[in-house]
Amino acid sequence: MNMKITGHSPQQPAVTGKAAKQDATAAQVGGRSAEQTQTTKDTIKLSVSGTVLQRAQEAMDRTPVVDVQHVNALHKSIASGNYRVDADRVAEKLIQFERGLG
Repeated sequence: MNMKITGHSPQQPAVTGKAAKQDATAAQVGGRSAEQTQTTKDTIKLSVSGTVLQRAQEAMDRTPVVDVQHVNALHKSIASGNYRVDADRVAEKLIQFERGLG
């Protein structure tokens, strides 16, 4: 048995009965159209820990990723031949890194 439904496109489903009355009521609120009704803004209140985290994030956002002054100082030390590598410190950091991997 085949039925053909006409009069409505797939983009606009038919609204009938109680749903149609609710849509009409929602569109006309207090004698004003939905476009004329004033919208309210949503608000949230953060907990103390949420506020602390928000402030920490804001501080991180203001902090540059690279310490330009430190990089420039290192560059000058290397260029002048005054930069010395602490082999023991480098070795210790490598060991700490390797231990953290496994």
